[in-house]
Amino acid sequence: MPHTLGIVTGLQFEADIARALPGSNVACYGPGPAAAGAAASTLVAQGAAQLMSFGIAGGLDPDLLCGDLVVSPATLAAQLAVPERMVNTVEAAVLTPRAKSALYAKTGAHAVDMETSAVRAIAQRHNLPFLILRVICDEADDTIPHVALAGVDAEGRTKPLRVARGLAVRPQDLAALITLGNRRKRAVMALKAAVKEVSRSMSAL
Repeated sequence: MPHTLGIVTGLQFEADIARALPGSNVACYGPGPAAAGAAASTLVAQGAAQLMSFGIAGGLDPDLLCGDLVVSPATLAAQLAVPERMVNTVEAAVLTPRAKSALYAKTGAHAVDMETSAVRAIAQRHNLPFLILRVICDEADDTIPHVALAGVDAEGRTKPLRVARGLAVRPQDLAALITLGNRRKRAVMALKAAVKEVSRSMSAL
């Protein structure tokens, strides 16, 4: 099957999951809009006929729980039997419930990430279909500890030693880090399940 679906992720573990989608070509240049835009441009140059933003996201809508899907457009949402939902993209991670609440009030978006808008812009520039397949990881009431951010490098790889060093300086982050770790495990399971369901739907076409 030709690689016609170009998938952009910000984190390497997301890319590993995304590669299970049939006909996909996955690019992960690291977190953030600039890296995502560059990755999307590369995929278009390699022949992608449509682009997808894929991975985990932060919850802004307080009704969404860890593991809930954030999907667009409606055709993809229908495959997964979920409502179509909006994602807002930011330059830096939104860390606190207060900041998430303010962003939700301002934008009305259900979730937040650091890549989707950049991938959408490249898709629009090249007149390509654009899809979102994201899963809520941290919920609207969760705090993301600073040590979690320090544990991800510029290429989107997790660095456990960095986290350990950060905890030595900020042991007060341990409880929030444990919560986030548990959330991520659930989000990964939900992402994998969504990939299987989309793959089955694609195989039936």
